[in-house]
Amino acid sequence: MKIFKRIGLFALIALMTLQFAGCKKENSATNNVDLSSETLISKEPIELTVFYPSSKEADGQWKIFAEAAKLTNVSARVTVSKSNTDFNQAFNLALAAGDIPDIVETYDPVGFSQYGIEGAFVPLNEYFDECAPNIKKMLEENPSIKKRITASDGNIYYIPHIPGGSASTGWFIRTDWLKKLGLEIPDSTEELYTVFKAFKEKDPNGNGQADEVPFFGADLNELFPLWNARPDWYVADGKIKYGPYEPEYKEALTNIIKWYNEGLIDREILTRSKDPREKMLTDNIGGATNNWFGSTAKFNDRLKDSIPGFEFKPIAPPNGIELRRRPESSLYGWGVSASSKYIKEAIKYLDFWYSETGNRLMNFGVEGVHYDMVDGKPQFKAELLAKENVQKELAEFGIQMDIGFKQDFEYEKQWINQIAVDGMTMYENSDYIVEQVPPLEMVIADEEAKESNNIDTQIDTYASEMLQKWVLGAVAFTDESWNKYINELDKFGMNGLLEIRQNAYEKYNK
Repeated sequence: MKIFKRIGLFALIALMTLQFAGCKKENSATNNVDLSSETLISKEPIELTVFYPSSKEADGQWKIFAEAAKLTNVSARVTVSKSNTDFNQAFNLALAAGDIPDIVETYDPVGFSQYGIEGAFVPLNEYFDECAPNIKKMLEENPSIKKRITASDGNIYYIPHIPGGSASTGWFIRTDWLKKLGLEIPDSTEELYTVFKAFKEKDPNGNGQADEVPFFGADLNELFPLWNARPDWYVADGKIKYGPYEPEYKEALTNIIKWYNEGLIDREILTRSKDPREKMLTDNIGGATNNWFGSTAKFNDRLKDSIPGFEFKPIAPPNGIELRRRPESSLYGWGVSASSKYIKEAIKYLDFWYSETGNRLMNFGVEGVHYDMVDGKPQFKAELLAKENVQKELAEFGIQMDIGFKQDFEYEKQWINQIAVDGMTMYENSDYIVEQVPPLEMVIADEEAKESNNIDTQIDTYASEMLQKWVLGAVAFTDESWNKYINELDKFGMNGLLEIRQNAYEKYNK
């Protein structure tokens, strides 16, 4: 995770301040409120102003907040901003107005927390006992999430969105091709190489042409673990390491170049601008990839009639390593303005979405409209699941917005197909997904942050450029060119960056 520029966040906030200026925050009537409800926040109806980033479904998303108002007696007046207002002018206007919206959504927890330290946002943890029992309980049960969202001063300024489940991507292979060629599912790098060679040379699609592409994907990253290497930052034995700086990367790259030159890897993998799945699978030429479970498994439904026998099924990682997972907590979340007139009510509103009632509302919508309770669990209505794009239908009502709430993985299981569910379950129940590097930027000292980000940008850019040059053959991959590459990384400040990140990692773990 890179440190985001704070300019965007406060430019948007400031524009909203202008939009809210002159609009006195008066209590707005809320209809059909049960004043005896356990979810009631205020006996008198109140209105909170909310900042939310632009969204394709913005026009319809506020329906979910209207439903919440019936349960809490708190109305959320949301303004969506799409302006790139000059930062300095906007920030000064925001400070001068002293009227930042009550609740502010963020996609930049580092910048958001820093402004919290400077006084713009409320240290929410000071109100947990009185106003947020559900959030407090969640953080007690998930200490790793608490560490992820705690600022360098020890306070918590935003409540995150927590994705459901851990598995997000995995390996898929044309199992119908394996059957046709009499091959087993590969469970090692060597076996995968044998399968890819057969895909390339034995015409599994049966069109008489050598047009098969054994591996395709968005990039080469998922191939490095086949040789126990990493394409980015990782943790090993308590040490922070940069994959493209390690000896294993050199070995992996040697083999990747060999596979590429033998035609086992998509020739355009480094230059394609669009998702390759559509072309590779629809044209019946792609053999294997590593990609999102839900959307990749859907190709089985889409292509079963046009490609007889088509099977594209999840398999275990050939070398037992999966790099990507859903984060324990995402970058999205929200906090409360220190200038709000309704600080406690706003925090209680944040807590509502972590209650059983609020969580079910944000995950499944309205009972009787979107779902029914079946055996004590919410089950989406059949007519909703029959829609072509269930996600879009739910999003138009506001269900699954990127606010601070905990996603229920059962929500997703109901509209993805069984192939995806089986794949995700396999990855979740196995030890494939490697340890992720935590968000160290939250604890890196401010004076080190700029230096760290500058060096990180330089080495990432250089490593990416050299990878492309080596694979495409623009630069010969030799011991000499590798040593030169390592020397260049050292000149950028690699050792200093490793030290900054290691210190941050140890501080984070404390």
